Amino acid sequence: MMSARGTSVDVPPFFGRKPIVNVIHISVLLATCGLALAFFPAISSGPDVHPYFPATYLGSIAASAVLSVFALLSRPGMWLYAIMALRVYLLVVLGYSIGAFLSARLVLGIGLMAEIGVLVALPAALVIAGLAIAALALAQAVPFILGSSSLVDVPPRPTLDQLRAYCFVLAAFAGAAAVLARMAERQREQDELV
Repeated sequence: MMSARGTSVDVPPFFGRKPIVNVIHISVLLATCGLALAFFPAISSGPDVHPYFPATYLGSIAASAVLSVFALLSRPGMWLYAIMALRVYLLVVLGYSIGAFLSARLVLGIGLMAEIGVLVALPAALVIAGLAIAALALAQAVPFILGSSSLVDVPPRPTLDQLRAYCFVLAAFAGAAAVLARMAERQREQDELV
């Protein structure tokens, strides 16, 4: 019996998915977390950095990576959507506390969009990605809705062109990942017919 994205209900999701999906997911996870860690020295330097910021930043990246692995191991459905919602929440909180708008936030957002596109079936992938982009953009455009933060004195506000670029890049990656995953699914379906 098969379900969305070629995951068999009889086998664990990691082994039920096409190997290319697992390889893409793990590669994107390693690349985005690696780049976010590479940006850490630039983000954590400066006079406005609080002493507990490094632990918060590194802890958020670690939690996001763990949730990403849980997403890879879960079946399509409500648990997967809940994991994606938690990843969005982590990015909102992390993004609220750093000024690296087009570096760490963008890289981690790209990883999330690729993960949504690869693990969630169409058209739900586009809906979930759109909701995630809207939440991330709203939290960055209107940071005072989240209240005060002990990590930053004044939440960083992006300019309108930065916000547009951020949303466009995230949407482009979400769409590309969804299309590539759908193409892989179609190839699998055609291979089954032959």
